[in-house]
Amino acid sequence: MSEKVGIKEVAERCGVSKSAVSLVINNRRGVSDQTRDRIRKAIKDLGFRPNTAARRLGGRDSQGEIGQYGFLAFDAWADSSHSYYGQVLAGASIHAQKLGARLSFFQVPEPDTAGKLPPQVNLDALDGCLITGRPSLEILRSISKSSKPTVMVSPSTPHVVADSVRPENIEGSWLATRHLIELGHSRIAFLGGNVDNVDAQERYLGYRMAVQEAGIELDEDLVEFQDFSPPGGRTALANVLSRSSGVTAVFAGGDYLAIGAYDAAHDAGLEIPGDLSIVGFDDIEPVRYLRPALTTIHIDLHAIGAHAFDRVLQLIDKPQPLVHLRVPGKLVQRDSTRVKE
Repeated sequence: MSEKVGIKEVAERCGVSKSAVSLVINNRRGVSDQTRDRIRKAIKDLGFRPNTAARRLGGRDSQGEIGQYGFLAFDAWADSSHSYYGQVLAGASIHAQKLGARLSFFQVPEPDTAGKLPPQVNLDALDGCLITGRPSLEILRSISKSSKPTVMVSPSTPHVVADSVRPENIEGSWLATRHLIELGHSRIAFLGGNVDNVDAQERYLGYRMAVQEAGIELDEDLVEFQDFSPPGGRTALANVLSRSSGVTAVFAGGDYLAIGAYDAAHDAGLEIPGDLSIVGFDDIEPVRYLRPALTTIHIDLHAIGAHAFDRVLQLIDKPQPLVHLRVPGKLVQRDSTRVKE
């Protein structure tokens, strides 16, 4: 048999990922018995003899491990201390640990435009990747060429070239806006994150649908995009209030935006919820301690991380068509909204 036979050829023969072959070579869990048998047969039929490098592909040898994985964050905000991304990472990490896998976190704030990852991110040592933030298209292409099973987690980029898991933005935003409408509000401001962010766009769409379904004229002066941060929320609401009158409610398309909106309301001498009702989105832990506590759309961020990790494992066992999973939200009513008088 030719010396050119390697993991790639075994993977192609079986219709699986190279990571799946690596797991079988290293006698790890993470692939089904049927797939494992098929890979072993292909190794025998092709005469493949794994060398030391091949045995180390995907991480340290360990009986019972199901591999080593990376959570790559391509955003200055997307770090483990951030309430949103931190909870998503925690969900993925806890789930991976329960399954006997190892998940490492890599912060990549400024990816190389040439499509090169920093030295600390060694794709050859990973069996699969979870990606969040806004990686460049070149970076995505580089990861795709590695053939590593990859899932994008709440990707802010429009370039979604892999499986993805994100909140059900449109329905959740519709629920938030509908709640304000049912309380009698019609002058409802929308505060969004970066205008080219997919989540921001979808949350605006949900807001717009609810407003139009209620027969309320859509006033673009009530719409402001900044970034998903407290300063962004403060600036966004301040801008809306400076150009629009009669605003009685706000849907902030992200809890960090809502936190900033509280500051802008106070700066304008407005009481919450007496003068201004505010609804957020995500239900990150800090908003439960605002005064008044924030009404928001709860998203199970741990579930987003766990679902993403499960999907990586599914792709290792058998490459499949792209799947874009949405995690639904629910309205959590606290003290920041009230009936319009």
